[in-house]
Amino acid sequence: MPINIKSINVGDGDALVITLTKGKLTKVVLIDGGDKDSEITEKVLKVLKETLDRCKKDGPDLVVCTHYDRDHIWGLIQIAEKYEGKIGECWMHMPSEGYTQKITILKETLSHIESVGEGMNWDTMAPSYKIKNNPLIAEQVNFLIESFDDMKRLKAALGKTKITEPFAETNTCLSDFPEFKVVAPSEAFYKQYLPKEKTKIVPSQLLDVLTINPDIEIITEATKAKTACEQLPATSKGAVTPVNLVSIIIEYTEDNKKYLFTGDAGIESFKHLANYKALFADLHFMTVPHHGSRHNISTELIEIFKAKTAFVSAAGKEESGSIKRPHAAVLGCYHDKGTKIYKTQDAAEYLEFDENGAVSHDGGKKFS
Repeated sequence: MPINIKSINVGDGDALVITLTKGKLTKVVLIDGGDKDSEITEKVLKVLKETLDRCKKDGPDLVVCTHYDRDHIWGLIQIAEKYEGKIGECWMHMPSEGYTQKITILKETLSHIESVGEGMNWDTMAPSYKIKNNPLIAEQVNFLIESFDDMKRLKAALGKTKITEPFAETNTCLSDFPEFKVVAPSEAFYKQYLPKEKTKIVPSQLLDVLTINPDIEIITEATKAKTACEQLPATSKGAVTPVNLVSIIIEYTEDNKKYLFTGDAGIESFKHLANYKALFADLHFMTVPHHGSRHNISTELIEIFKAKTAFVSAAGKEESGSIKRPHAAVLGCYHDKGTKIYKTQDAAEYLEFDENGAVSHDGGKKFS
């Protein structure tokens, strides 16, 4: 059952085109679609079309939106519009009433930012002060609102395509390929972070959907004294947004080799499963969660994974010269634990991984 994985260079975002083959049966899967950028979208469309043409298909058999952050979902809207009526099915979580309520209040807060204290209600007043005085919070509020609206646009663009909300307990898997299945989150874990019900919200609770984490590499003397693995946290709590924590995690098993696709999952996204140590042990291949952010992975998990090969999708250096993601400690710890790790930023279009474990640059020259 050969597998082919193309991890497309979409900067700080994710877009994976996966081809699964079993005898004469072939499935094409797209996991996430990159951020709001025309060049990125064209790149994803190009790689997807080349794959579909080779497999003689009119559209992808499965589209997965691991979570509705803009850098994962925006490109999927364009895919859904282009391949309208030709997408087999879609896996994605729909927003809970509780999360919808918080986004609605954040929208109200942002729209009245200049009139703080002038007729505003208590639910929006205190967050307004925080947003007004912290540009990072304002930026993330805008990001969350845009991402939330993009999710609704994706649902509309999918039209009559079957949408499944996958959880670990529901045994969600790809038709004819039960080996390609959702292993996280559990429904209870999802509801813990994105409650279904509306509740009375006090100001201190409203901004808990935000996480102000630039995650820029700052080298200090104390940092230099630590190994890469020692710099990784033991928990993601308070450092990763709820939407990221409930990312869909997919496992595929082929010839006793395990492949793991992780979205922007955090440490608890893996550890909330009772059997996580056995479930995620000894991986043949994995995607590094959240573009190599230091807050989403622990040394314990890397030791459990024992991944032979890992891909990290990240932009690398910014114009300022700072390194946001992938974090050096994440790359270093994977390397120290014996994993061969590749970065999409090193490829013009994509990195390719085949069933033999060969990794190539844009489908051509093999990496050493």
